[in-house]
Amino acid sequence: MAKTALFLCIVLALTVGQGLAINCHICTTSGATGCLTGSVSTSNSVDCPAGVCLTTTTYTPILTTTTRSCGVSALPSSCTGINGILVTCLSTCSTNNCNNGTNTNTLAGGSLKLGGGNILIAISMLAALFIQHFLG
Repeated sequence: MAKTALFLCIVLALTVGQGLAINCHICTTSGATGCLTGSVSTSNSVDCPAGVCLTTTTYTPILTTTTRSCGVSALPSSCTGINGILVTCLSTCSTNNCNNGTNTNTLAGGSLKLGGGNILIAISMLAALFIQHFLG
């Protein structure tokens, strides 16, 4: 009986924590090849231990940029900013390479949604620059 319990404890210890990690795309449409929506390259896929993928899409009057990365925790899909000037939309997902799309600008139509948005915009822009510098 003790040997069986020890064996089960060892098996449990070896398998706990596994299954959380998933693969996510890490790239940005502003600099990396193979990152465009609909044709994201599998070479941009990496292991993400938190089990969450993040997609951030930034809309400006002259450019739309999508950044794909590992997330830290699941978040509700949302957009912040001022439509027509600067809008950042984000979404998370939790299946392998699920961050292969583009977030829809839900503020299109003249809505205004602020509240913590400046921080999100700054982080998104820094993330895009970081990915472009180190991966591009």
